[in-house]
Amino acid sequence: MVGKHLDSVATISLDYEHWDHKPSTTLQYKGQCDKYGNPKTEVRVLGSRLGTETAEVTPKRLAKAIVQGRTWSPFVFDVCPDWKRRRRVEGLFHSCQVLGVDYDDGDSMEEIITQASQLGIKFNILHHSFSSTPEHPKFRGIIFLSEEITDIKKAKLLATGLAHALGGDTSCVDTARMYFGSTPDSIVYLDNDIVTEVDKLKKIADSVEAVKHVTSYTPVPKDHDPDWGTIEDQRKIWNKLTPGKRSFVKRKILGILREIEQFDGSNGGSRYECVWKRTSRIARMPETVGNVVREWVLERIGNNPYFDDWDKDADSIVRNAIAWSFDHAEPPV
Repeated sequence: MVGKHLDSVATISLDYEHWDHKPSTTLQYKGQCDKYGNPKTEVRVLGSRLGTETAEVTPKRLAKAIVQGRTWSPFVFDVCPDWKRRRRVEGLFHSCQVLGVDYDDGDSMEEIITQASQLGIKFNILHHSFSSTPEHPKFRGIIFLSEEITDIKKAKLLATGLAHALGGDTSCVDTARMYFGSTPDSIVYLDNDIVTEVDKLKKIADSVEAVKHVTSYTPVPKDHDPDWGTIEDQRKIWNKLTPGKRSFVKRKILGILREIEQFDGSNGGSRYECVWKRTSRIARMPETVGNVVREWVLERIGNNPYFDDWDKDADSIVRNAIAWSFDHAEPPV
């Protein structure tokens, strides 16, 4: 039996904006700029916003959103304590009841459906992507699950197993995945009623040894990415300030770094809270650049014996705090 007929309603993350083209990693979004004056791209703004709002959808409702060009994620996220809203990061994963598989290698609709059927999988939605062409078709297959998944490890395992078993794009399986919508005529198949049993997906994942392929993502700074900056970028910022303001900014930064270096938990706070809050305070300042902030903070953590037995990945926490800060820059001090 392929699939099972149940109440196929699921909660997803769904953005409100309609697009008539694939959001770009180079085009500026509505004149917006970051704290360095660099244009914010469409994908960057959209990626930061997606996850805030959720929606209950059936396959038919999701298909309607897709043909409107709306961006969505199969995953729902918890409220970030710093952003005070839901935030689309793996660490805040809450649940999912929908999975998607991307086909970017030119497979035909018939080939995709046949291969899925051989594994007992029936898509709820199959649609062309924004970049699909008659010469090189690109599809996304979407399935609704028989139950909500609240364990991130299980969600990763099922998503990874499905992509590997169906011959889809195996790089698109993280549990913070963002899916763009498509064109008004993009839907080629729709089944509003069927759901796929989670137990079936677990067996498929086991059959392709999906556990060996599960991955996770943390932001990695790039030496010359405008957001993360370089030591030379930091020097240029210092040189543009008046001597008085430069001295004031440095004193403020050193004061925050000293709090990390002297932290001992006596105030009841955690080491995580200390590092996250102080890193983000510095990184939000327009007078700092990400890579340099990272070096400053990690040096102070290394100087503080209270962090010697810390069981957290300090570098990962610092990088995530800096990445969060890019969209929360403060006015100049």
